[in-house]
Amino acid sequence: MRTAHGPYAEWVSWLDAFARGEDLPSRHLTVVDEQLGPHMVGRLLDRLAAAFRARADRWTDTLRRHLDVGPLGTPTELAAILVAARGRLRPLTALAADPRLPEEVRTALSTALRDLTGQAQDSLEQAVRRRPGADRLIATVRENRLTAVPPPAPPMASPGAPPPPVGRRVIL
Repeated sequence: MRTAHGPYAEWVSWLDAFARGEDLPSRHLTVVDEQLGPHMVGRLLDRLAAAFRARADRWTDTLRRHLDVGPLGTPTELAAILVAARGRLRPLTALAADPRLPEEVRTALSTALRDLTGQAQDSLEQAVRRRPGADRLIATVRENRLTAVPPPAPPMASPGAPPPPVGRRVIL
């Protein structure tokens, strides 16, 4: 079996990994424009939308699983879950803002992400209202809003690059 090469194949491979929850380097991906050809751009954007939906569904499922593990216990435990969930939004946020995508695609992805986090935030606020100690939990949910923009992710290294140093830097 032959493997395809070129910009379309690179994007498809990256999007497949993205949909599975993998965060691979993306510097090698090209701009999605008419140079790919209208048919290829259409197919690529369909794959991109499917990968974005799959990753968003994965995010929702993970958040639900972490919230369903047991009673929410303390506001501190809930805050940790929400901060982690917001951190897992970084890849979706990065893709929605990727300058290699057409502006209308970035707008659509940003809107979808805003809708996703807004619905999750509303649902979470309604769910904690019914729990004992609701006032403290609601305050925690509002202080750690899922709709807050997560800080940018550190730049992804290329596959052959050495890992960044960890720990203290020793200067002689």
